[in-house]
Formats: sequence, C-alpha cells, structure tokens
Amino acid sequence: MRNCPILPDNFRKKLILDLLKLALRAFQAETGMIAVTSEGNQLMRVLAQIGLSKKIGDNYCLPLNGGIAEYVIRTKTALLIDEAHPPPIDLAYRRSRDRCSCCLPLRDPAAGSTVGVMTLNKRKGNFEDSQLPLLEVVATQIAIIIEEMKLRRIREKTIETLNSASRVYQNIKVTTSFDKAYTGILQAASTVAEATQALIIRQTTYRHLRITTATTREGIDLSVEEKRAVMEALRAGKDTSSIRILDPSPVFSALFRDFQDQFIIACPIPSYDIHRHWGTLLLLTPLHPDEMTFLSLQVVVNLAEGILENIRLLQRNERLTALQERVSLAREIHDGLTQSLISLRMQAEYLSEVASRQEGMLPVEVFSDRFIRTLTACIEESRQILSSLRKGESSPGQIKEMMEKTLRNWSRGKPLDYTFHTTINESRLPVALKRTVMNILREIIVNAGKHSGATRLRVKICQLSGWIYLLVKDNGKGFDMEQVRATKPCYGLLGMEERVKNHRGLIRIASVVDRGTTIKIGLPLI
Repeated sequence: MRNCPILPDNFRKKLILDLLKLALRAFQAETGMIAVTSEGNQLMRVLAQIGLSKKIGDNYCLPLNGGIAEYVIRTKTALLIDEAHPPPIDLAYRRSRDRCSCCLPLRDPAAGSTVGVMTLNKRKGNFEDSQLPLLEVVATQIAIIIEEMKLRRIREKTIETLNSASRVYQNIKVTTSFDKAYTGILQAASTVAEATQALIIRQTTYRHLRITTATTREGIDLSVEEKRAVMEALRAGKDTSSIRILDPSPVFSALFRDFQDQFIIACPIPSYDIHRHWGTLLLLTPLHPDEMTFLSLQVVVNLAEGILENIRLLQRNERLTALQERVSLAREIHDGLTQSLISLRMQAEYLSEVASRQEGMLPVEVFSDRFIRTLTACIEESRQILSSLRKGESSPGQIKEMMEKTLRNWSRGKPLDYTFHTTINESRLPVALKRTVMNILREIIVNAGKHSGATRLRVKICQLSGWIYLLVKDNGKGFDMEQVRATKPCYGLLGMEERVKNHRGLIRIASVVDRGTTIKIGLPLI
C-alpha cells in the first residue's frame, strides 16, 4: 500500500505514539495500533503501532475490507475478542486462542462521527468487561486529540496555501506572458499538493498538444497515438470539469517519470468564456489528496482562471493600442506631412502652368520663396508628428494663424477669400481638443483648395452648453457623398470623422453638386 502521511511533523507523531504506549501500559497490553479513516472510509491510515508486522509502519494505509475495524467503525461499538467473546463476523484469518484483543472506535463527541479505531492486544490474560467504559473514555480522548491536531493542521495548511498563492499572484499578476503565468500556476499547485511532478496540457487537436512543464522533464515529445490516448484518459469519467484523481494507466508514462504507486490529480482550468478552455493541470504526488488539498487546488485553479483571462485582455488591449497608434500616426501623416507635400506639388504645377502660358514669368525670388515656405512647413509638420508620438503637449498655436498659413500654402495664384468668426477663448480650451479643431479645419481648407475649386470660405466657432460648434461653408462645386465614398478611399473625410468620434462628437456633412458644401461639427468640452 502507499504511504499516506497525515501528521507532518515529528512532534505530533510522537504524541500519538506516546498515547498508544500509555494505553498499552494502563491496560497491560503488549501490542496495539491507532489508525484513522480516510478517503471515504475506504482506507485506514496507521498513525502509530507497536509490536505489529514490520510491514505496517507509521502512516501506512490499510484497506477496510469487511474486517473487525470496519465493523467497529460502522457500528460505533467497542468489541472484546477472546474465548469468551467470539467475533461477531467471520474473519478472513486465524487467531491464536490464547490471545485477547480489544477494538475501540475513536468517536468524536462533538461531531458524533467515528474518526478511526484503536486496537490493543494481550498475549496472556483477558480484558474485563468492566474495563470497557474506561477503554471507551481513553479512545474518546484520543479521538478528540486527533481531531484537534487535524484542525490545527488544516489551519496551518490553509495559511500555507494562501501564502503560496499570494506569492505566486504577486509574481505574475502584472505579467503579460502566458508562459510566465503557467510557470507560476504550476509552482503554486505543486506546493499545495506536495507534487513531485506537474504539467499543464493545452489541446488544439489530437495531433497537437501544448505541454508546459515545471517539475517534470522538459521536451516531452508524444506520438499521435500517445496524444490521443492522453486526451481520452482525461475525458474518461462522468465529471471531467472538476478536480479529480485519475485512474492509474500506462498512458501517463509518456508524461511522468516513475508514476507507479503515486496519485495523478487532474485540475481543469476553465475560462470565463463558456466556449474556451485554458487547459488541464496534471499533478503527480505520492500522497493521497485530502479534502484540504482539493480545496487548495480549487483556489489555485480559480486564481489561474482570473490571471489567464487578465493576460488575454491585456494582450488584446496592447494589440488594439498598437493599432490605434498606427491609425493615429497615419492620420497625422495625412493631415500634416502629406498635405504639405501635396501643396508643394500644387505650387510646382501652378508655376509650370504659368511658365507654359508664358504669361509673366515669376521672378526666381518669388519661386524660391514659395518653395522654401512650403518645405519649411513640411519640416515643421514632421517635427509636430514626432512631438505628438513622444506625448508632447506643446501649444498648437492660434486657430486663425493656422488657417492663414494653410490658405497661403494651398493657394494657386490668388489666395482663397475667407471669413473667420469665433466667440471662444482659445486659451481655455484643452490642448487635445484645440489640436483636434485645428486638424479638422486644416483638412477642410485643404479639401476646399484641392478638390472643390471654391473661391470663398466661411468659418464660425462658438461655445454653447459645454460644447464647441464648428460651421464651415464654401462655394465650391460640391460632390455626391455616396458616389465619392464608393469610387475611392476618402482619407480626408475618414480622418475628420475619426477625430470627431474619438472626442465623442457629432459631424454632419451636406454637399450639393455646383452649390457648395456645409460641414457642421459639435465637440464636447469634457
């Protein structure tokens, strides 16, 4: 049978042995044993013995297979067995006729249950019937002591489990790596179950099992047949979603070294998503898990479920953040650097057109001045993009100055006429909101100069009830919104709509062919 320690330190073992010695001495017996029931009353753990077979050492497990011990535990009745008191059941072994035995139930008076048995044996003489009440008192006191030690051990193990889980949680609660999390979970589970080997199996298909190991050998390579056999063994049984002890099977020899005469515990790790499963935690331990071990492993499994779900959400947020940053970068490049480069190209096209008509060639100074100003704007825009990427919050300047600068850069010959009216105090606007307003206005001006052929532009900005409102009108050729969106990507319009949406605002675009375009935008101050 397997060794099954219940009392972890030598002091407690010595105390039980001393109690047995006192009982032997008090009742003039030569041999005896104190054992407790466990595992659904299927086994009996020997806590202390004197004079019995050398095979029955301390903490040895004996089966309850219909003998005297099982009868005493079931009936809670003390028995004397000698020539005058024959056993009430048929024994599967022969007894010496000159030997007298006494088997007593260890009853816990508080719970009213039997926690084990104590047997005392005499080689000569008999136990008297009058001694039975005293023997029962001794057995009851021993039962009380055993239960107190058991409760103390449970408290100690609870504290140990919580401390272990806390240490693991502190180490991996901020990690975004599944590998580090799985390693920490294996360490915690191995500690609370006193496991010698541990691993986590994550199934994708029968042909692919991802195995993370901690205290077992690395580099486990299974054949397709072995993978299929392992998964079928894990799925065997009625309740495969709870922590359970697996039946010993040669299948697990591919996963564990020397797993014979040891217990394999399977702990499924669920997920908040009912269609998802993080994997199965397998532990190899020489000790039969008790109720406290199962409870501790449940704590670890619950902890694992939360940690793995957090890592999944963190990784998803990181991907979304990276995507958002790429979109933001693309928007900044489009609204700034790309528009400046397009402006530079339009200036060159304009000068080329003037030169081809040979109508008043521009002086070199004017040509150079326009190109230098446009190139300088490109450099400034690139610096602003870099500053934005580095989270700089420098002041974006004044809205009117930005508009005049943009109009100059985008003019083809005669600048676009415009009117600008505002009732807001720009110094009180949040930097991010002001930058959004300026980027939106820049995009509107660029569209008016590049596409609409407008000659007049009217801009109004006002504040009302915690909102900033923008009204922009031009007298350009207008466009069909649905047709434009269907024919080609509209990065300018898309960029405006994304900026408004990011600030939880509203945008309305009304355009009629040959009658101009009107854009209304509302942005909350908070």
